[in-house]
Amino acid sequence: MKIGLVLATQLLLAGGCFAQHPSTLFMRTMYRESNKNYFANKLPQNPKIIWVYGLKNDKGEALFAETFCDGEEGSLICTIKLDAQNNAAPSTAVMSMYHEQCHIKLWGKALQVHGHEFQSCMKDLANLDAFQDVW
Repeated sequence: MKIGLVLATQLLLAGGCFAQHPSTLFMRTMYRESNKNYFANKLPQNPKIIWVYGLKNDKGEALFAETFCDGEEGSLICTIKLDAQNNAAPSTAVMSMYHEQCHIKLWGKALQVHGHEFQSCMKDLANLDAFQDVW
């Protein structure tokens, strides 16, 4: 099953309205489905997902999302922060989550934050049509 905007549309038709940003339930469901469909359930099963306002990096630049993990491969405990303003649209929130899932997949392995390994992960998602109806 394709997720992303298809899931967002189903939620909207069921009466769920994204007044400010997609719900935590929506993002948790999207994470679990994409973990199953695109990451072979190898990512942590229940990361903490937090909506924040005004997320910035150390340079003061606005961020869409940020992830921190602790532990070893196979037993990572992760927290994903999503900026509520920058991810108000379901499609943007879904793309941010895919981005963060690639960071989780490469946690402790990638030499550069957005280097070759990260770019390969995002390209793999594109090749699997993860971004269909989202991008």
